[in-house]
Formats: sequence, C-alpha cells, structure tokens
Amino acid sequence: MDCFPANSNTGAMVLIRVLLSGAAVYMLQGIITLLLAVFLVVMEADMAGALHRPAPKVPLALWSGISVLIIAAAFVVLTLFLIDNLTGPIAGSGDFNKQLNAVLKAAGDLAGVRETPSFGNLMDTVQTPEVAGAVVSWLQGGLSAAAFVLIYLGFLLVSQRSFSVRLRILKPTDERALDVDQIIARIRKVVTI
Repeated sequence: MDCFPANSNTGAMVLIRVLLSGAAVYMLQGIITLLLAVFLVVMEADMAGALHRPAPKVPLALWSGISVLIIAAAFVVLTLFLIDNLTGPIAGSGDFNKQLNAVLKAAGDLAGVRETPSFGNLMDTVQTPEVAGAVVSWLQGGLSAAAFVLIYLGFLLVSQRSFSVRLRILKPTDERALDVDQIIARIRKVVTI
C-alpha cells in the first residue's frame, strides 16, 4: 500500500516532516546528548555482536571494548573533519572573498542596487572579537557535548552490564525460569527490530 494518496503533495509532506523533526530536536535539546548516548549504546551492542559472530572464540567483552574505541575514534575524526572544514575557508580567504564578492554583486544586480558593497567592506563593519567569541563558544559547546555523550555512553555501558548481572540474580532457577527466558527473548526480539 502506498503511504501517500494519489492527490497528495509529496514536497509538502517532506517539508512538514522536516519541520516536525526540527521541532522535536529543538524541544528535546536538553536531553539530546543522552539520546545520542543511548543510540550509541545500541550501535555499540550491534557492532560488538557483528564483530563477535565471525570470531565466537574471542570474548564479547573484548569486541565491546573495540566497538567503543571505534565509536570514540569516529568522534575524533568527525571533530577533526569539522574543524578542518571550518578553517578551510579562513585559510583560503582570498578565493573565498572573490567568490563572495561575485555572489554579492549578482544579488545586488537582481535587487537593483547600483553599488554593491564588497565582502571586505561588510567584514569591516563586523566586530571581529564578538564574532570570534561566538564561534569559539559554539565550538566549545559542540566539543563539550561530544565529551558528555562519551561520558553518558560509558555510564550506560556500565549500567547495561550491571543490569544483566542483576537480572541473572533475580531470575528464578526452577521451572519458572523457562517462562522468564521466553519473556526476555520476546523483549529482545522487539527491541532489536
């Protein structure tokens, strides 16, 4: 069955979904680092399981550790990639200024402006210390959020391990154990789908 009726506007549906997703992220911004850490725990468990399947003799705990290292390395690579992309335009500012001047000129021509200012003139009006402070604050916030995600990830991994131990302690050892195993298997199946 098609999820869109024949007369619907697909572009409008995509726009509504993007706006609703953005609103959800905005409303959840207070706990977004925790949600990302929960996502990474699920990703770590799946990655460890995928690495464990071809080599079952290697302990799953070792694969979990390797998965965490891969995730941490991905965070570092992503951070370095973002910093490189932010410093790239600054390093090649001569070419960047020429391109921005061409864009400003084209926009000015479309708007009917006789004399469009150059990018250099516009940058002279900007208070550079305030802008630099805002950029540094933004970068610091992003790096600290990444650090908090990794800290949350560590706590969630530890609690996941201790939860399994507590569950084993609470599990009955008589004939009711089969029922508990079936319930846990059903829950795991639903969670992994």
